[in-house]
Amino acid sequence: LDAPNFQEVIVPLHYTHPWTVFGMPRLLAKYRTDVLFSPFFYATPFFRGSTVLTVHDLMWVLDPWLLARKNNLVDLVKIVAHRVFVPASIRRAKGILVPSMTTANELTQHYGVASEKIKITPLGLDHLTFPDRVRPLNQRENALLFLGSSKPYKNMSGAIDGLAAYLRRHPESRLEVRIVGRSDGFAPRVRKKVRELGLKDRVIFLGQVPDAELKHQLGIVRALLFPSMHEGFGFPPLEAMGYGTPVISSMRASLGEFLNGKVIPIQPDSADSIADGIEALEDQDRVRQLVADGLIHCRGFQWNETAARTLALLKSCAST
Repeated sequence: LDAPNFQEVIVPLHYTHPWTVFGMPRLLAKYRTDVLFSPFFYATPFFRGSTVLTVHDLMWVLDPWLLARKNNLVDLVKIVAHRVFVPASIRRAKGILVPSMTTANELTQHYGVASEKIKITPLGLDHLTFPDRVRPLNQRENALLFLGSSKPYKNMSGAIDGLAAYLRRHPESRLEVRIVGRSDGFAPRVRKKVRELGLKDRVIFLGQVPDAELKHQLGIVRALLFPSMHEGFGFPPLEAMGYGTPVISSMRASLGEFLNGKVIPIQPDSADSIADGIEALEDQDRVRQLVADGLIHCRGFQWNETAARTLALLKSCAST
């Protein structure tokens, strides 16, 4: 990147590598660094300057079961590491960026972080990818889109249960759910559920698709189904709004903060509630209003505003 007052130093290691704890301080000292900005939950404790963290959510404290596979040692070690190293980083940090008021309140409640140390910085959307004209609802394909991994907090299993409940009520329906997302260690149990429920022809696993295909799917489905159990922000519902696509969503954690009144709300742990949300798509007047409101709402999330708030905090921490 060629820009004034900017120097790129590439470190070909993952941010969880031990070098980021023990080797990073030497590199930072070499470049006379005043502020270390970590876009993640933790930072090396051996840096002598100011540290700014990004805390996306407190899922590892509030809902750790949503992160780990049962009896999986690696996942359990990750949770323990989060519970030990992240709180220490939070205490040391001079400033903390959070994407939502929800996360800010959780930081204060669970770690006693002073409000003046926290800067709420909602994230942005890539508005250049949104279509100039959205596809009319009556020209959409009879499908819902689930966008996310099969990790428990994304609640893919709940989406499938909700579809099954809907089809029991409407056995004549040809509705399908298309799942876009990278396969992971939780995927086998989800695929097993699909087989057990006899939904192999109604649940379509598309895998991780190119951006062009993702945009295409966002623009042609009847709705985005987003029954997440926990989110620090929640990109998919806001992105779907940019395509004029109705959203059926959980209101858990920060989702209610950003989506209230703009989506069809559901209880993510209730198959019947999810089925109710799917049925609500038949209320055409309501759905048209949600689409119109969503097209306006999503345009309020701008990356330049995110950058401005981030820079303001970094400058503040550098000058004190």
